[in-house]
Amino acid sequence: MLSKEARGKIVAGAVLDLVGAVLIARGVPEIGLPLAAGVVLLLAGSLLVFQGVLGISKEQAQQQPPSAGPSSGWRPEPELRAPPPRRVVLTRTGKLSMALWAAMAVVVAGYAFLAPPRPASLPPLFEAEGVAVTGTVHDKNERNLAVDGQTYYVYYNFQTQDGAQVRASRSVPRRVYDDVAVGDTLEIVYFSDDPHVHFAGLLEREELPPAVRWIVAGALAALVFGFDHQRRYHRRLVSQGTAVAGTVEGVRRRGANRVFTVRFQLHAHQGSLRGSERNPQRADGDLVTVLYLPERPERAVLYSATLYRARLS
Repeated sequence: MLSKEARGKIVAGAVLDLVGAVLIARGVPEIGLPLAAGVVLLLAGSLLVFQGVLGISKEQAQQQPPSAGPSSGWRPEPELRAPPPRRVVLTRTGKLSMALWAAMAVVVAGYAFLAPPRPASLPPLFEAEGVAVTGTVHDKNERNLAVDGQTYYVYYNFQTQDGAQVRASRSVPRRVYDDVAVGDTLEIVYFSDDPHVHFAGLLEREELPPAVRWIVAGALAALVFGFDHQRRYHRRLVSQGTAVAGTVEGVRRRGANRVFTVRFQLHAHQGSLRGSERNPQRADGDLVTVLYLPERPERAVLYSATLYRARLS
């Protein structure tokens, strides 16, 4: 059973991810504050989700028997005693992490690239000084321009209150073009001193610019790549890494967790790393298993915090 803290982080992170995606995909099309806020929320949500699923590993570590004290000596877990390369399997945390990241990637990418354009709100100046009438779509066509590529035009007309006929056209996104049919009516709001300056209702829809879509895709790809890089490193660490004893020092309570420093000896070099567990029995002097790769000793990781476990042959 997941702890309230782990569940809370996962739920809060997922909510922040969705809110961030909405701000990015449905905010003002121009690059500005809504886009920046959306990216920040997406990053914060992803961090919370990762912390939440990482907390599951720490809870799993809590369910294991307490580490033996220094006087009892240390031996690596049975599955780590086989020479590398070892067979490995994803932990429950690893499976949940991959599922959450895959779901987030599909939701955010789908929303950013498939969400329909949103209706634009009537600008305040039109609302204060504009004159509202009804117009009619009388034609539409596509043009393949050398500079802009495929462009979609809608042609419409309306009559001002003093009887003047106004004909106009508008370049619109493809999805707006497909939604509008010849004969459709438009709510037009125009300035009485210049009817050609007007708000064309149904045609005034905002679509996320391609540049912003690719920014969203790039940010999402960077997040997914970062997680996958860590996942692959954990897999290699458990499969080919060397297990050594680490001594727990400086245990202190932080909320429901115990945070501590683990010191370990790598030949002539002494290493250290920070650890955190939901284990009330964790105490100074406990021996824990640390995994490292000989070529990357500075990236040692607690075995209990990895996304993989070695399998007994």
